[in-house]
Amino acid sequence: MINGTSSTFNSLDSIVATGTGNTLNIADQTTGSSTFPTVTVTGVQTANVTAVGAETIDASGWTGLTALNIKASTGADVITAASTAATTVTNTLASANSPVGTLSVPTVSAISATTIDGGTTVNLTATGSVTVVSTSTTPATTGDGGAIGNIVVGGTTAPTGNVTITATETASDSNATATVGVSLASAQFGNITATSGAGVTITSTENVGNFADMDMATAGTITATAGTGPLNITSNVNVTDTAAAAAATIFTAGAISATGGTTITVNETATASAAALAANPGVAGVAGTSTLTVTQGAVTALDGGTATSVTINQAAHVTAVGATGAVTASSGTTTAGGPGYSASTSGAVTAAAAVPGTLGVAAGQVIVSGTTGSASTSASSTITTVTLANYASGSYVNSKALTTLTLSGTGAGLAVDNVAATALAMNLNGLTDATGLTTSGVKTLNVTTGGSGATTLGATTSAGIADTSLTTLNISGTQTLSLFDMSADSGLTAIAVSGSAGFNDNGTFAGTASGTTLATTSSGTITATLHSAGTDTFTGSTGQDVITISADQTKAVTGGSATNNELILSGTGTFSSGTGHTWGEVSGFSILGINVAAGSTVTYNAAAMGSNTFNSLDVISGSTTATVTNLVKGSSLSIDAGTALTGDTVVFQTADTTGATDSSTVNLGTTANGAITVTSLSMGDANGVGIATLNIVSNDTAANAGGVNTITTLVDSGLSTLNVSGVDGLTITTLNEGHTLGSTATAATGLTINNTSGAAVTIGALTDSAMGSLTFTGSGNDVIGQVLSLTGHSLSVVNSGTGNAYITSLGADSSLTSLTLSGNVALNNDASSKYH
Repeated sequence: MINGTSSTFNSLDSIVATGTGNTLNIADQTTGSSTFPTVTVTGVQTANVTAVGAETIDASGWTGLTALNIKASTGADVITAASTAATTVTNTLASANSPVGTLSVPTVSAISATTIDGGTTVNLTATGSVTVVSTSTTPATTGDGGAIGNIVVGGTTAPTGNVTITATETASDSNATATVGVSLASAQFGNITATSGAGVTITSTENVGNFADMDMATAGTITATAGTGPLNITSNVNVTDTAAAAAATIFTAGAISATGGTTITVNETATASAAALAANPGVAGVAGTSTLTVTQGAVTALDGGTATSVTINQAAHVTAVGATGAVTASSGTTTAGGPGYSASTSGAVTAAAAVPGTLGVAAGQVIVSGTTGSASTSASSTITTVTLANYASGSYVNSKALTTLTLSGTGAGLAVDNVAATALAMNLNGLTDATGLTTSGVKTLNVTTGGSGATTLGATTSAGIADTSLTTLNISGTQTLSLFDMSADSGLTAIAVSGSAGFNDNGTFAGTASGTTLATTSSGTITATLHSAGTDTFTGSTGQDVITISADQTKAVTGGSATNNELILSGTGTFSSGTGHTWGEVSGFSILGINVAAGSTVTYNAAAMGSNTFNSLDVISGSTTATVTNLVKGSSLSIDAGTALTGDTVVFQTADTTGATDSSTVNLGTTANGAITVTSLSMGDANGVGIATLNIVSNDTAANAGGVNTITTLVDSGLSTLNVSGVDGLTITTLNEGHTLGSTATAATGLTINNTSGAAVTIGALTDSAMGSLTFTGSGNDVIGQVLSLTGHSLSVVNSGTGNAYITSLGADSSLTSLTLSGNVALNNDASSKYH
């Protein structure tokens, strides 16, 4: 036992043991720090030290020692192990506070570090904490700063075996009512440095407690160098701060530097306690404003002349959301009913519990290279494989030996430089990077897609994959590769897609070399806009093909076996027939798309489009006047202006003469871009006879569900059944069954409106000179403003659905022979008419 200065144990003493299995137990009762005397120790295999304070012990000269265990210590240990000893240390790290009122943070270099040198293996378990105090007065001059000591392993003599460090540190402000801009106190986490002749494993957890602003806490850095073993670093940031949630508060994790080893693996995570996420609630039912965010530490991985693979995983990007306030229940106000009307309640509120917020997470920069330098210099000669999950702007991989690159998550631009091989394998697992990827000197890029969603690279003016050396792009896997800008791929002449992968050029295929070959054996969807020169070739497979051409196509464009292949015409020029022209070269498509400049007028005859059999028309552009004839009987129509443009005028005619019994489906709007307004829609067969049954699907975004799509004028002389479904309702300003597209057309004698959509079906004016019956079915409400041209008619109106039916006026017709109302029908806004 050692007890401070009263101990008689000194450097003149020696300990000698014989045989094996010998253990030396040292209990150091010295408070503060204690230095174990430099004594001669031989024949002891295991030494156990339990210290009240910090322990300094030099066992480098002890012979026969195989295990040096510091079982407990508090403060800055200084341990030097025998070269034969495995060292295990459990230590509470040193910490210090600056004088109250200075607001300064004592530098960690001014605080004694826990150091371990020599030995074979090292296993360190360290905890540390610092508590600072701020005031809630203005000016804030009485706060203080605090810091936790560093950890240094192998700073002088590197252990020959593996080094394992587990460090858990906590920093917080003891002022529970700290407020932004008033309460100031700062803290610094300790740095970790480790060097080993074999492998290194570091697990660091930093708990960020209460601070008026989290950036008042400064993270510690991690620096590790390994030799013949793997180098693994895990950095965890856990936020327990309940004071900073309302502030513009961002905690930036410390930088990580990893050098050498056989492999390098870095994992970064960010979490928050339930209390931190519940802080700063908004008003009842509405999320509060919060920027409670952890930005993960920048990572630099250098090969050290030995590392062959690098894996860096950062937590996925998350946008911070404040907590949502609880909602108190309210019974609302009840209005008494009247004749034909039931009582109604308005303003009722259902109770809802508060909803915790979400911790924001952002990635840090990633650098993979040979030595420190720039993206274009200091290339690695040993790193063949790199895997990155999430990375910030300025990231780069610089390796002449690179053969395989795997990317996932969210990125902000990645440069891949000095690749010596002409072919690079790239695994893209649901990566989103609006800035895109830049490679240098790669001629063949073999992309394998995976993950749970498409990989989307680039933006409107930012290249998806930029490399002017690239000539061949091979895409395989299970997901779609979506490139938003191919302008930096001018040398690309061949794209091949296989497996179940998909490809989408987002309209930028013109950035590749003219005459490019695009071929697929995949079951995935292929979307491409070919060069205006018409010299590209395309060969489809079993997946859907969506191909856009803007001028007469001179080379073969062959759709695959899918039944929903779409050919989109984006030019207003002539698409000619015959070999070497569009309708002699383009085949295998069943959907005809129209996507021309706003204000354009186009007329197409589907029967003159070569071997293609078009059974669907897709009007994509807005403010377009399109007339398409000779579509297959039963063909469908989609009007889905990509940016919710309005003003389309569409004439849709099938090739048959059986309109009086035909049925067609019309899709309005899209779930991506919302509802639309169609100026005029005319439906008919080859003789102009209207389509008897229209199935209209009214689409909208999820946020606007319950809205309405609009057709200003619908001309369908034979319309007898109108089925409306979808998340939105439908408004037809004028439905004219008296106007015809052809001389043989006749108006329908009855009209059934079946509304199962998410809102009402409203017809402003319904004209039908042959109208005898009007029937409402379905679950939705129906409103007709006027029913015209009824002079001399007997009219029966029946509502057999569960919704309400309203007819505002029968127009100027006052000479009906008879009028019969049945079911829930209101006439002239008179609810009592339901009982006629």
